[in-house]
Amino acid sequence: MQYVCFIQDYKRYYPYKNFAAHVLGYTGSDNQGLSGIELKYDEYLTGESGRIVTAQDVRGVEVSYEYEQYHNSKDGCSLVLTIDEVIQHYVENELETAILENDAKQGACAIVMDVKTGAILGMSTMPDYDLNSPYKIHS
Repeated sequence: MQYVCFIQDYKRYYPYKNFAAHVLGYTGSDNQGLSGIELKYDEYLTGESGRIVTAQDVRGVEVSYEYEQYHNSKDGCSLVLTIDEVIQHYVENELETAILENDAKQGACAIVMDVKTGAILGMSTMPDYDLNSPYKIHS
């Protein structure tokens, strides 16, 4: 007798790689937030996995379907930032230029804020990293 098993693998992918890396943060292999927004709001962003609970006899054979219980998965909450994508690109580009022109070996940071509302429109710290591989050292 052959069995087919499914192993679920969840991983967050960041299509813009190092875009707003220090702001967004990243998750570990278990999808738990480890830094940035991912860490701060982990309890709200994390959903619940769905599952089916069945009964088995001592031989491991499933007992009739009347014992099955279905628990649907639940999505986590969404989070919307005030970061403006265009402003963020300018902040990152100008910060990188400033580091090179001023030979800032220790790096630098920049924040752009709307002074009327306090909304953060752009924020960056450099050097940064690729969110898809946060443990890999980039040169």
